[in-house]
Amino acid sequence: MAKNDVVLLDGIIDDRIEVKLPSDRRDEAFEYLAFEQILKDYDLSNDEILHGSVDGRNDGGIDGFFILVNGHMVIDLENFTWPRSGAQLEIWIITCKHHDTFKQATLDNLAASISELFDFSLDNENLKSDYSNDILLCRENFKFVYRKLSSKMNNFTINFSYASRGDTTDIGESIISRSKQIESISKDSFGNVNVSFNFHGCTELVDLCRKVPNFSLELPVSEVLTSGERYILLANLVDYYNFVTDDNKLRRYLFDSNVRDFMGLNRVNEDIKSTLEDKNSPDFWWLNNGVTILATSASLIGKTIQLNDIQIVNGLQTTESIYRYFKSMNNISDSRSVLIKVIVSQDDNVRDTIIRATNNQTDVEISSLHATDKIQRDIEDILERHDLYYERRKNYYINLGHSKNTIITPLSLASGYINLMLKSPYKASILKSRFMRSEESYNMVFSDKVPLLVWPKIALILKITDETLEELRPIKKSANEKFLKRWRHITSLITISRLLNKFDFKANDLIHMNITNITKDEIKKTFVFMN
Repeated sequence: MAKNDVVLLDGIIDDRIEVKLPSDRRDEAFEYLAFEQILKDYDLSNDEILHGSVDGRNDGGIDGFFILVNGHMVIDLENFTWPRSGAQLEIWIITCKHHDTFKQATLDNLAASISELFDFSLDNENLKSDYSNDILLCRENFKFVYRKLSSKMNNFTINFSYASRGDTTDIGESIISRSKQIESISKDSFGNVNVSFNFHGCTELVDLCRKVPNFSLELPVSEVLTSGERYILLANLVDYYNFVTDDNKLRRYLFDSNVRDFMGLNRVNEDIKSTLEDKNSPDFWWLNNGVTILATSASLIGKTIQLNDIQIVNGLQTTESIYRYFKSMNNISDSRSVLIKVIVSQDDNVRDTIIRATNNQTDVEISSLHATDKIQRDIEDILERHDLYYERRKNYYINLGHSKNTIITPLSLASGYINLMLKSPYKASILKSRFMRSEESYNMVFSDKVPLLVWPKIALILKITDETLEELRPIKKSANEKFLKRWRHITSLITISRLLNKFDFKANDLIHMNITNITKDEIKKTFVFMN
């Protein structure tokens, strides 16, 4: 069976290489696939996956280092929405080898590394081994998060994964023993921590690849009030828990149109928690505003409603509180109900209006609501005419099955604008998500005064530049892990300036520029010149 699964896995990797996801190098395609599938339940974006990749020289046997708080990846420490209490910290350390077996030497290296990386009494300069800047930065971020959440942490988990093309039914005893040692080192390093070590071979990775998000689900209901394609439902708490979970894990992809940060045990969520724990309290729906679900179609059959293209646009705090409550119980049973409002619409403008209205009813950052801005929808529409897909809603097009190579994020597009229109390649290369939180900087880039047709040109220039630089990138990732980030903007700016024969070109110059003139040869010519 495993041999056949190797063939299937290699076929999946071949498909990834063909579309250069993330490149045409087999080991990198395998590594990205492993990260993507192992962390599938967290619904990470392409940028988040790449941020967690630390593979390279002096990586200590660690290829992926991911820090998640309440299911959300921590990237920007300054702008992360920290829970006030009830925090769940998860660390994922992933080692990937494009081998057809699992090898002990790989775990020997990892065991030696975590022995000192997890010793927070040591400063980075006092570590015995040499580690890359990426590994040291991840260690410092881990220390910061661990310290910040020390008084708020309900659960702390460290997950290790060793991914290869091997057969997990044929792993040597010495390798199993070394994985147990790694678990033991981790438990000795921290007080109250849950540690797991998993092997992901060809069979496991193929199975994960086959698991796709399910946006069409059935929900048993106890009471229904309906008017046209609008429904007010009462559903049993246990049934709702089963509706929003898969293998006891929250279906986070159902919340892509919501303000996705669970705020921890703030006053409201503390009240929800207390209500759930008090079996003698009034029925849950009496005390809770409930949940709003958007769907493109719904059909009521008896005491079950079938919903398609589900997005839970309001009620994340309620849902996650219910999820945590039942997750902590051994015997799931409860006769109380949750109130659910279902709105059926296939009109994207109507759906976005509902999303914005429901999320505006709570105190949220305006940055979380930019996805519904008219300019964002306009950009999405104009890019789609050029066979590009704009992720104004995180992972929306990924979940529809579109290739990552045809997708561009708001942050990437904004960096392209800052580079080409504002002539600031350095600022573009260091642009972070906090940019979206400043109304001044956001409006400077995403302005309705910017000609709409300039956005496809910026996106296409970024795509062709990245494709060319990918060919020029050193074979050894250790040569420069941040190669694309460093060269993307300065290379594209100089190339366009050369072709237009001026540096102070405007939006209309780009709009009227023949995109076929921006060739890989021209970009390579610029790169060679700069080097």
